Amino acid sequence: MLDDGSQLFYQWWGKAAVDSKKPIVVLLQKGLGCTAMWREFPEALNAATGLPVLSYDRLGYGKSSVSRYGFKMDYIRYEADVLLAQVLSKLEVVNDIILFGHSDGATIALAAAALMEKKPIAVIAEAPHVIIEEVTFKGLNHTRSMMCKGDTLFKLSKYHGQRTADLVYDWLDCWLSGEMRDWQMDDLLAKIDVPVLFIQGEEDHFGSFAQYKHLQKSLTLCPDLLWLKGCGHIPHLQKSGEVIQEFKLFIDRLGLNML
Repeated sequence: MLDDGSQLFYQWWGKAAVDSKKPIVVLLQKGLGCTAMWREFPEALNAATGLPVLSYDRLGYGKSSVSRYGFKMDYIRYEADVLLAQVLSKLEVVNDIILFGHSDGATIALAAAALMEKKPIAVIAEAPHVIIEEVTFKGLNHTRSMMCKGDTLFKLSKYHGQRTADLVYDWLDCWLSGEMRDWQMDDLLAKIDVPVLFIQGEEDHFGSFAQYKHLQKSLTLCPDLLWLKGCGHIPHLQKSGEVIQEFKLFIDRLGLNML
């Protein structure tokens, strides 16, 4: 239970022993995602690395309570600065953490690296949006059109239940609003001083290589890069093996697997 009484769904894969010093990988979901939509990836990541993996449904998603905050223009910062810290506190996570975020979750992970009092020791940013491109709006408009036809909403309702339509259209309305054309997080990027691994598919319909170039020029430390050909917006499912292998190499380079 969070500070406002909201109920939060979470799941562990290989929960750390009380005396373990291993860092914990915290997964942060995409904009319309939830824990279940990571599918087999958390278990595979835990098995390949030996690191405990934690995922939770953000408020308003999946099996968690409805969000009282909603999709205000600063919801990314709110999730990073307020909610994430509460979740870790309530779950008594005291070990160092590695944030692994996808899409919205990747942007939240980067914001958290700038804002949290106890910062993550590393961030894996998979398909983040650090700037708003024309391709981003095209991707969002395509998503809206998909929701208006076929069974896309029905498929999402398997995860989000009766609130699916409200969740989808509130999220789309936020990102497609005129105000979001000027959205940026440069002030936060300038504060990040932890290692970052950037992962993106070449065929991602929400962002281009410009996302990496902007991150590269904005961070104190040059981010590592995994650029995947023949891959779209969900590398951890579309190229799971490559993503896990690069994750292992990344933490090996940093010596994090030895903690």
